[in-house]
Amino acid sequence: MPLAKDVVETWLCSDQPAVVFDFNGTLSDDEHILFDIFSELFRAHLGWAMTAEDYETRGREVECRALARAVRWHTENRIALNGAKTVVLR
Repeated sequence: MPLAKDVVETWLCSDQPAVVFDFNGTLSDDEHILFDIFSELFRAHLGWAMTAEDYETRGREVECRALARAVRWHTENRIALNGAKTVVLR
C-alpha cells in the first residue's frame, strides 16, 4: 500500500486534480466501520442480524436511488446553494 504522502504528491502533480467524497462526506474507506455500527444497531433495536451481503446489496440500492433523485432534482433546478448549505426545493 502506498504512503499517503506519495498519493497526495501524485494527485497534486496530476493535470486535473480533484477530490471525490463518499456519500457520507469522507475521504476514508470506512465501510467496515459503518457495517459494524449498522449491524449492531439493527441487531439491538430490530432483532435483525444483517450480513455483509445484506449491507452491500441494500446499501448499493439506497445509494443508486439517492443519486438518481439528486440528479433529477438538479436537472429540475430544485437544488440551490445558500452559503455553506444546500437547499432542496420540493
